[in-house]
Amino acid sequence: MKSKNKILAALLAVTMLICMTGFTANAATQAASITFSKTFDAKVQVGYAITRTAITTPEGLAVTYASSDTSIVTVSESGKVVGKKPGNAIITASADGLRTSYNVTVVKADDVTASTKIFEGYNVTILDKATPAVSVRGRTNDRNVMCFVSAANQEVGAISHSDYNAIIQKNRKVVNLPGGGTYGAPPVDGKSWEDWFADEFNKYRALASGSREEAVATNNAETIEKYRQDVIRLVNEEREKAGLPAFESHEAIMDFAQVRAEELVDNYSHTRPDGSGAGTENAARGQMTPTEVVTAWMDSARHKANILKPANDPQNGIVSFTHIGVGCYRPSGSSGGYYWVLTFGYGPDSYSSGY
Repeated sequence: MKSKNKILAALLAVTMLICMTGFTANAATQAASITFSKTFDAKVQVGYAITRTAITTPEGLAVTYASSDTSIVTVSESGKVVGKKPGNAIITASADGLRTSYNVTVVKADDVTASTKIFEGYNVTILDKATPAVSVRGRTNDRNVMCFVSAANQEVGAISHSDYNAIIQKNRKVVNLPGGGTYGAPPVDGKSWEDWFADEFNKYRALASGSREEAVATNNAETIEKYRQDVIRLVNEEREKAGLPAFESHEAIMDFAQVRAEELVDNYSHTRPDGSGAGTENAARGQMTPTEVVTAWMDSARHKANILKPANDPQNGIVSFTHIGVGCYRPSGSSGGYYWVLTFGYGPDSYSSGY
């Protein structure tokens, strides 16, 4: 009996050792870390506040916040930062021997007074204090609200439609039309109302000048390539529904389609700037997404016919398209809709007539 108890005790000891070892190993694999919820530099007006909390691994570590210069900016125990006077400071978060930080620039309220006054007396909602707005549009499920949106098409703020129109009436520049009459243009030449509102909203939140243009440029390059591939996918999904084989794409025809999309900005026509024909293509402008443009083409009998051309079958006398290229373009600094081109070709190296 005693020997059995000894064996059981030994087994229990081994089991506990394994469990403890496993726990220790698991804790070791969970490396401790600390980072702010947003790591990029911040800008805040004198008398205004932003809040950034530190995230720790493992969760629940006690975090201490500190400012490198409390005369410029102070920070509370919860990570709330308040601008005191113009200047630069560093906000640091510490936990269990770990540190992380970000830079804060405090600006005078006067630096954004012009834009602040534009919204004085109106109810403006700020949903995101740091992400640049690139445009303004009506909220999908509420026509009474205009939304400031980011390059990723996410809402960062809102204003009522009535206030939006009131601001336009107050700030519009009256322009005489050649044939008589007038219209209300944005106060800044070369900008649409959407771009102007986005710029003013960014200044209102004390974001850097040019933040809209930078966000648009950064987003455009990444978005356009994805959109081009999405159009190919959506077109081939329509062909699959119709029992037709998928179109292929090719670098040369993709490059040509992109050139065509850029040409449409100055000459929205199937005739190229040099007077030559563009071949068989579907063109569109103003749509914001691949789904919108493919839906528009499928709602047009002529464009739909191009997309659903019968399968290529030379043996039975059917010569049809086998390849497509997609162009998607939005002029630099614009946050409006895109120019789209879907080019059809008879092979990877030979396109329809007119190329």
